[in-house]
Amino acid sequence: MMNSFDSAIVEFACEWLPYGTPPPEELLTQFGMTSTRYEQQLSRILDDYPSHIPLDTRRKLWLRLAERQAGLTRATASPV
Repeated sequence: MMNSFDSAIVEFACEWLPYGTPPPEELLTQFGMTSTRYEQQLSRILDDYPSHIPLDTRRKLWLRLAERQAGLTRATASPV
């Protein structure tokens, strides 16, 4: 069963879906973690508790994580 901390992360992520990625300050205030740690935690929750999160919501959250990762990869890639 999903614990209350994991449930709070999923609820928070769902609230932020229409607006994009939550600001780092908000993550630090709400959960005491960096953006990277939040994304790792959310990814783990999506993997560990698929039956607790509706399919459409899981899909949207995975897409948001993938978009964020792609953006980080582009931003940190060295120019050719």
